[in-house]
Amino acid sequence: CWGNLLHETAWMFLTANIKTTSVTGLTVPMKAILPQADGSAIAYVIQPDNTVTRQKVELGEILPGDRVEIIRGLEKGEQIVVKGAAYLKEGDRVDIDNTYQ
Repeated sequence: CWGNLLHETAWMFLTANIKTTSVTGLTVPMKAILPQADGSAIAYVIQPDNTVTRQKVELGEILPGDRVEIIRGLEKGEQIVVKGAAYLKEGDRVDIDNTYQ
């Protein structure tokens, strides 16, 4: 039985496309991004005086580890709010906990 099956399938080929992720840009935790009613997304950027400003961001790929690629809107090195962002408004003051990685 196996001999016939192997003989019949010996010349079958499979063509497949494999997508791998190779993001070279900026990524942030998904929970730092707040979807908006108009379909856009924002993040809160922490200013030097520990107040926050709303920053519209353009999202790229959703990545493993609950991260998302940022195409536009944030710069490398900017601090953003990761926990509790949904409860903030423009100008709120925050306490910074740098233990989040």
